[in-house]
Amino acid sequence: MEAKTSMGFTALHLAAQACSQECMHSLISKGADVNALDHVRTSPLHIAVQLESPACVQQLLLAGANLRVKTIDGTTPIDLASQQQDKKLYNQLRSVARPAQVAENGSRKILSLQEE
Repeated sequence: MEAKTSMGFTALHLAAQACSQECMHSLISKGADVNALDHVRTSPLHIAVQLESPACVQQLLLAGANLRVKTIDGTTPIDLASQQQDKKLYNQLRSVARPAQVAENGSRKILSLQEE
């Protein structure tokens, strides 16, 4: 079991928050759970997307981060990229998403970014 802070953050959450690729690589290579969730169900991928860090997002995706994980309010990493109007991150996430992962988001603004 991974150690967590009182808010549920793992070391990988904190490394993503610091945008530290080196630290993230070290933690992932030692078996850190890339899909760990904090107290509001935020994953390290959510954090990397929020901070608009394509390199950290890519590192987490290559390590198997789940694109379908939802925060307590139902937000996926793809939703975050769309809400932030970050086309680069949106396209990065979309390129690895299976169609069902994107389609489940329905008619949210995500689909309008795809057309732009």
